[in-house]
Amino acid sequence: MKTMLLLFAMTILMLSTKAQDQPVENSTTPTYESLMLKSRSQRSTGFVLIGIGSAALGAGTIFAAKELENIFEESKNEGLIIALYAIGAASLFGSIPFFVSAKKNKRLALSMSFENIPRAPGLYNMALQQSIPSISFKLKL
Repeated sequence: MKTMLLLFAMTILMLSTKAQDQPVENSTTPTYESLMLKSRSQRSTGFVLIGIGSAALGAGTIFAAKELENIFEESKNEGLIIALYAIGAASLFGSIPFFVSAKKNKRLALSMSFENIPRAPGLYNMALQQSIPSISFKLKL
């Protein structure tokens, strides 16, 4: 009798809980939206790095041009000019991987889709609309 009551209580407890009724938010499978968002953010990061690099190279060139006017005097801004050129070159070359990965993420987002494909109802359950979770890939041949 105790085991029957315990079994009944466990069954009621299991039926009252919502095990996986809601979708998992920390899913590891990338979706179209997440890949496109990642692509956009990487692309904008690349453009920001290009802007910073161009500004640093431009400022370094302006300081170097002013130093050419006073070529026979001792220069105080040599370290600054070298630092600006180094920062500019590093940020320009550092933007390249962001553009490459943004293109890869966009291509991956456009080539795959996760969707629920509706399944044709069977003979006896015409009222139930069922769907099958599926993944589709587009391959270039």
